[in-house]
Amino acid sequence: MNRIESHGAHENADPIAADEAMEWLGRLRAADVTESEQADFAAWLAASSANSNAFDEACALWHLLGSLPANVVALLRRATRYKVVRPFAAAAALLVACVVFILQVATPQYLTAKGEQRRVALADGTTAYLNTDSRMTVDYQDDVRRIVLHHGEVWFDVHHEPERPFIVEGRFATAQALGTAFVVREHQGFSKVAVTEGTVAVTPSAGATPTYLRAGEMKTLSSNTIDRGVFDVEAALAWQHGQLIYNDIRLDDLLADLNRYLPKTMTINDDALLGARVNLVLNLEHQDAMLEALGRALPVRWKSVSEDLIILTSR
Repeated sequence: MNRIESHGAHENADPIAADEAMEWLGRLRAADVTESEQADFAAWLAASSANSNAFDEACALWHLLGSLPANVVALLRRATRYKVVRPFAAAAALLVACVVFILQVATPQYLTAKGEQRRVALADGTTAYLNTDSRMTVDYQDDVRRIVLHHGEVWFDVHHEPERPFIVEGRFATAQALGTAFVVREHQGFSKVAVTEGTVAVTPSAGATPTYLRAGEMKTLSSNTIDRGVFDVEAALAWQHGQLIYNDIRLDDLLADLNRYLPKTMTINDDALLGARVNLVLNLEHQDAMLEALGRALPVRWKSVSEDLIILTSR
């Protein structure tokens, strides 16, 4: 691909190309960028001069901040056979886009879809294992490691760095690791912290004296209640091994939990079943068999009434 080096800003910058350039620069920085994505990037770059000019501007601004990673420059050179050398003359709109992009990069986010689990190695050596339908953002600073769990459930195995506290924030609770492993679950109505190893300091988001939880202890906080109790660590982490373990759980609570994983929502249409209790071990890899297992454990029958709804009644 032959290009002519330019030393001035592009007066008629394509705003769509500028947005796409910033997205590409972000994707190319990711540790899990694939060869297929690199090939797609090369094709996009070669598609038009507007694309190549927009990517030059994006890289130039990154250079000005002294933050352009070497692997991105190397990839650009391989893809274009052209050395990026553009002076400071970018359009104001692109500068704004770059600032927004930098803020996004500074706080990377991790997500899972419904029914998906994902293990992530964070920059400090901490392992984060995201359960179904979860989203968290990571903000590591020189003096603190901060995670915001927006929704879902994540297990953290924290790398010990006493000089940099590891803090997970939910809507109703903040958990600080004290050399430990723990689960944080964030729901619309509550935040739950459950410790699987070591000790965690848990503080209501409104601010208060922290309480300290040890392995096997959990705390659930909402807008007006705080509950502390114990839990089965093996059962709580079974989802990491493709299973769901329920011990003496109410059927309506079980369905509420299963609805986090399954594509169809299950609900009870029979008052006689509301208080029913059940013990179950379910295999996440065989979702079609979950309802069959439920039918064997309780006298229930189920009917799929739409593409996204299942009704349970007494048999």
